[in-house]
Amino acid sequence: MEKKKSTKVGFKALAKSAAKEYMKKGKSAEKAKEIGAAIAAKVGMKKYGKAAMVKKAIAGRMKKK
Repeated sequence: MEKKKSTKVGFKALAKSAAKEYMKKGKSAEKAKEIGAAIAAKVGMKKYGKAAMVKKAIAGRMKKK
């Protein structure tokens, strides 16, 4: 029996990988990070919904403090 590889990717990892792709395309590091974060947010909103993403963002900000 084969084990399936987990396809779960965190918000930071998704944003970082998207930013790397955009830096390869010639975007500046700052702009690429901004685009990567936007892509990760869009994917999260599709998966969890807007209300859940707002709750996750608030929880993430509280965790940083």
